[in-house]
Amino acid sequence: MILVIGPLVKGDSRPRMWTVQVATYVVALIATAAASGAILGFVGAELINGSPLAFGALAALTVLLALVEVGVWRWHLPERHWQMPRDWLRHGGVGYPIMFGATIGVGVLTRAPFASFHAMLAWQAVMGSIGLGALMGIAYGVARASAPIITAQLSNGLGAALVQSTWWVVQRERVWHLLNGVALALVAGVIVRALSI
Repeated sequence: MILVIGPLVKGDSRPRMWTVQVATYVVALIATAAASGAILGFVGAELINGSPLAFGALAALTVLLALVEVGVWRWHLPERHWQMPRDWLRHGGVGYPIMFGATIGVGVLTRAPFASFHAMLAWQAVMGSIGLGALMGIAYGVARASAPIITAQLSNGLGAALVQSTWWVVQRERVWHLLNGVALALVAGVIVRALSI
C-alpha cells in the first residue's frame, strides 16, 4: 500500500525529484511486468502451443479463482510477503525507486492481493504469445502503479490525508475482491464461449 511505497511517500521534498522518483518507479514496474509477461508467453508458446485442453483448464482455473475472490472457496494462493529492505533506501535518488518498481513489476516476489494476478499468469502462458504476454504485463503494471499514485495524489502525498485515503481503500477490500471475482467469472465465461465456437 501507499504507506510502504518509499518512492511515493519518502521522496525528496523537491517536487521535481519526487516526480523523477515516481516516474522511474513506474517505468521500472511496467518494464519488468511486460518482460515477465513476454517470458511467460514464450514459455507457453513452446510448451502449451495453443492446446484446447489448456484453454479448458484455464477456464476452470479462472472459475476457481473467481470463487476464491468472492469468498466461496478457500485456497491459499502462492505469494511471498516479502517487503522492500530498508537498506535499499541508501541507494537514494532513482536507485531505490527503480529497484522497488522492478520488484513489484515481476509480481511473484511480493504480496499478490488479488486472485486475478494468478489468473493473469496462467493466461499469459496459455495464450502462448510473447506480444500478448507483454501487453497483459503492461496492463498489470499500469494498474499496480496507478493505485498508489492516485491515492498519493488525492491526499497530496502527506500526513493524515494520506493515511485516511489509504485506509478508505483498505476498508473496502471486500468490495474490491467481489468486483474482481465478478470480472474473473465474466472472463471465464468468455473463454468457455470461445471454446464452444
